[in-house]
Amino acid sequence: MANKDEDVRVGDAMALLGQQPTISEAFKTFLSMVLAQQHSQTPVVATSSSVPRRSSAQDDQQQQQNTGDAQPAESQQQQQQQQQQERQQQEHVGVKEMPLSRASLPHLQVLIRETLRGCSSFDLARLQRVQGKDETGSAFLDSLGRLRAVQHVCQLLENKQQRRTRWLGSKYFELVWPLIQEDLRESEAIASAAMQPELVDAYIAAVTAALADAEKSAMWSPSLEAHLQEQAQKRREQAAALATEVAQMALDADDDDDDADEGEGGEDGRA
Repeated sequence: MANKDEDVRVGDAMALLGQQPTISEAFKTFLSMVLAQQHSQTPVVATSSSVPRRSSAQDDQQQQQNTGDAQPAESQQQQQQQQQQERQQQEHVGVKEMPLSRASLPHLQVLIRETLRGCSSFDLARLQRVQGKDETGSAFLDSLGRLRAVQHVCQLLENKQQRRTRWLGSKYFELVWPLIQEDLRESEAIASAAMQPELVDAYIAAVTAALADAEKSAMWSPSLEAHLQEQAQKRREQAAALATEVAQMALDADDDDDDADEGEGGEDGRA
């Protein structure tokens, strides 16, 4: 039984330490994404109200253009007014809900730095809780087991003077992020940076959205560098395989030439 428990603990620890990308790598990707989207002037956080949608008037207009039907002047004017209202609404939503599109690099760096600092120094005792009313006993025990695994891993990293953000990934971040959000809103470093509360809210919303779908999120996908290294390794292996085939073809060609030379020599001797 003891060996089985030890295997479980080792498995839980490996699941935490083996995750890619790490938290540090994920936020490097996040910063690159924000800066790239700022340059291309596209929204950082896509919401249902911020994504441009075709109105029924636009659909009618497109259909009439396809069929060649003419519109009355009054109807065209109404459609133009409706489209203008929709554009104004979209612009208003973009400014209100997505200030990351206008955030300065120093502000983004402060937000990310405080997030990483909070992850590395997070007091795991804050995660202690009682069993929920609707929570089964087995589910509660499972959560306690996961917490103990996190505690053991963090203690190991602390003993080795290693930062958690350089070793742990989305599993750990998912545990601590809800409480780190509160810390960010009360951070003295963020307050001294004189950034608007809307910017902090937008940053938190963007990170939360990426974490909610970590399997598909570009932020939590394997790093581009690792992907390029993997592709380069595959190319080297393919090149080596091709080179082996080429070398074998050359050997086969030499053998054929030798056979031909021997055949000609035999015929000359007979002659």
